[in-house]
Amino acid sequence: MKFFRKMSKFEQNNSRKGAILCFYTYMLLLFLNYIYFFIFGSEPFTSVVIF
Repeated sequence: MKFFRKMSKFEQNNSRKGAILCFYTYMLLLFLNYIYFFIFGSEPFTSVVIF
């Protein structure tokens, strides 16, 4: 049983680029949170905001 149609190459590329962009944005937020914690002693983003 198929729930979704097969993605075209264009849609596959956009999906892959979106996943990569999301991953790097997540890593950037974690890095900023980590550095801010060591400099100021508090976290600017809670884990709920990051996840």
